[in-house]
Amino acid sequence: MSMPKNLVEVRHGQGDHNVAQKLRRQGREAEIPEALKGLHDWQYRLTPKGIAQARMAGVWIQQNLGLVDEYFDRRYVSPFIRTRETALHLGGAAVGNWLKDDRLIERSWGTYGIATTEERADMFGLTQRLNSLSSLYTQYDNGESIGYQTIYRVRSWLDTLHRDMSEKNVLAVTHGEFMWATRYVLENMLPEEWDQYDKDKSQSIRNCTILQYTRENPDTGELANQLGWRRIIYPDAPKESPFEGDWMLLPGKRYMTPEDLQSSIDAVPQIFGDQYRDF
Repeated sequence: MSMPKNLVEVRHGQGDHNVAQKLRRQGREAEIPEALKGLHDWQYRLTPKGIAQARMAGVWIQQNLGLVDEYFDRRYVSPFIRTRETALHLGGAAVGNWLKDDRLIERSWGTYGIATTEERADMFGLTQRLNSLSSLYTQYDNGESIGYQTIYRVRSWLDTLHRDMSEKNVLAVTHGEFMWATRYVLENMLPEEWDQYDKDKSQSIRNCTILQYTRENPDTGELANQLGWRRIIYPDAPKESPFEGDWMLLPGKRYMTPEDLQSSIDAVPQIFGDQYRDF
């Protein structure tokens, strides 16, 4: 058994909640309709812009990989409404047999996610402080952290693909932070590398970003044993894509020499020195 030949993840298109988040950041929270506050995270719909983004992602896939219903041996979808709606418009009405997988859901933001800007400052100040120190390991109140929970849903799903989808082409419509967790796992990141990417706006996983991993060497066509290359595409603005949408060679298994260990340790300050040796 081996991993799929190609693994493609697509983030859902712009949803109503994405617009609400932007309004909050702009200090325009009063413009958020009351109806939105009566919905759970899984219920949010796509906006008209989100539908257009999903269709553009479908066009890019057809032009660069093949027809969605012909190229992919299996198509997975998160059970959230916005991912189901993205799958519908990405593939078109003729594309059937989407396999629902609950492991593909968005990272839970818990009660923090439904709080207003003022409530977050008043009730979750410590969470915000912790998130500013390390977004990877911060668990939102009654929700998940990426480093402690989401990555293990990713690992479980990848194990399934390794067992069931060897040599196949797989498509999954999912969520941004699930895709970040996929990157963390498949690219063997260290926490400090995660933090660097997380703060780098040029690495953003926008709505309908396409994240593709392949075992096929882009230069020679030879097939590797593992998913060895990755590219990230913004279908609505390909030239703005991370690394200009080029294939990037993955580091493979992470072996650290004593020098690697020492340099990574030295990057973090030691707080208590020799004066506390006998403390």
